Amino acid sequence: SRELHDNIGQIASLVKINLNTISLTDTEKATRKLDNTKELMSQLLIDLKLLSTSLNTDKIAKIGIVKAIQIEVEKMNKIGLFLVSLNLDKNLPIIDSEREIIIFRMTQEILNNTMKHSEASNIEVNLNYDNKIFTIKVTDDGKGFDVAQKMADTNDMGNGLTNLENRAKVINGNYRIESTVGKGTINTISI
Repeated sequence: SRELHDNIGQIASLVKINLNTISLTDTEKATRKLDNTKELMSQLLIDLKLLSTSLNTDKIAKIGIVKAIQIEVEKMNKIGLFLVSLNLDKNLPIIDSEREIIIFRMTQEILNNTMKHSEASNIEVNLNYDNKIFTIKVTDDGKGFDVAQKMADTNDMGNGLTNLENRAKVINGNYRIESTVGKGTINTISI
């Protein structure tokens, strides 16, 4: 279910956003969005097929977390609603494939939440390795929110945030979220 939510759900959300933001008054822009939506739908079908045979973990293990995150950033930039930048430390560690998959799925969940809820214009993804700590930080300039309130609300986004914390614990890592209303959000995964 996590694979469906994180991977398939991410692409489906991108398709929905694309379709909801097509302006029929600007034919050229509408054509680009439709072309991008067709690409996303093709990717969605491919990923569904892969999921049915291997839960899509082989692909991530094969290409690695950095390439997988680069692909996600490219998909988001094609939508044209956000400017997503990716900054990579030159000395990133080698991570075992089981941890890599969980870290990637957590990153996907964070990016999906950011797309759906933040109303951000700019999203920055940083991968860093310092003092034997691997960190992925996703920062946005969106509307922000009260983290304590969301965590307490089990019928709202709090469940997703708790799931991110629990996933981090499974791989002996930490997940932290900082947000201020009107000032954006910072999500940090550290291993």
